[in-house]
Amino acid sequence: MAESSSAVYSERRPYNLWIVLALILICVTSNAVVPEIEPIHAAAGLLMVLFLPGYALDAALLTGKFDRRPLERAAVVLSCSISYTILGGLLLNWLGGLDRSSWTAILGTGSAVFTVVALRRRRDGARSFQPRLPAALRPGRIVLAELACLSLLTAAGVVTAISVEQPHGPGFTELSLTPSRSESRDIVIAVTNRERQSQNYRLSTTYGGQPLLSVRVQLASGASWTRTLPVLPRTPPASLEAELYKSGVRAVYRWVRIAH
Repeated sequence: MAESSSAVYSERRPYNLWIVLALILICVTSNAVVPEIEPIHAAAGLLMVLFLPGYALDAALLTGKFDRRPLERAAVVLSCSISYTILGGLLLNWLGGLDRSSWTAILGTGSAVFTVVALRRRRDGARSFQPRLPAALRPGRIVLAELACLSLLTAAGVVTAISVEQPHGPGFTELSLTPSRSESRDIVIAVTNRERQSQNYRLSTTYGGQPLLSVRVQLASGASWTRTLPVLPRTPPASLEAELYKSGVRAVYRWVRIAH
């Protein structure tokens, strides 16, 4: 059966794939370089989530005569894009790097790889009906595209690794009052710094309204400080309160109270 002119045109002049590669580069660059301009990031995100991976994957797997209707192909492209995004999200969640940089890396890299595979398949398929490859499909240009894709893959790996190792979300400080595990009725007070940088604190405790302990604490990021308070139980129980202040801040940062 003779191939349609549109199929031959798609095989011999794959301008659509070069446009896809250009869109991938634009989307990755906009997310990595452009400042916080939400409309640009939103448009790039929609392209990378709903179109680019699916279109490239569809072109890579189904090179040849395209006898599907436009609506059918649109459904396949959308399904492939969403499926790849879900799988990429599961991988990033397992690695612990669900942020914009890692999303850009995995979606951009996958789309670029699929596009280069589609270019190679069309180049190989073109030999069956064309004596020499057109300029857009010459091996030198394909090699350049592959090198660019490999560079993108390497950069994506670096970005993802850095993103995974970076802590996510705002830092915080833990303050707790817990009964001692010994037979005594002492109370253990603990402060843990999870602010990602060294912090100076002032800790003040009262028991039944009377001052009990006042101390300054300096903690490196991730470090903890504990102290056992020899508190004698009262009848009726009194309140043991602890107030934690950050250095240079007058307002109470953390506050804990228990009855003892």
